[in-house]
Amino acid sequence: MHDKSGNTTVGNKLPPRKGRFKPGVSGNPTGRPKGSRNLRLELAELLAKHIAVRTGGKPKSITRQQAMLLKILERAMLGDMKAATTIITTMLKHEAISPERSADEEPLTENDQEIVADFLRRNSTTNA
Repeated sequence: MHDKSGNTTVGNKLPPRKGRFKPGVSGNPTGRPKGSRNLRLELAELLAKHIAVRTGGKPKSITRQQAMLLKILERAMLGDMKAATTIITTMLKHEAISPERSADEEPLTENDQEIVADFLRRNSTTNA
């Protein structure tokens, strides 16, 4: 196919030269506005806000996230299988029930082991 001038091929992934982006010029010159927020940040901020709840007849201030988890746990304890599945899935996903190791201890990958070995090798030769 040719464009109107008859000398340039136009087709799939070959727009007319006049319609192509010029070299060095962005296709989105204004870009993303500074300070724009994403969904994850908005949700984290909402869940971090405190609300007042009553536990054992006493008022207590907890985060919305804690309140939500308490509600799911309460429903699970009453026999709601969907709530129980949600709790167990969340625990497994975040490795909260792994008895073999503590929460902050993760096994080193092969790459991590190589990095540590290289670091020790370089430091042992410079300090000796």
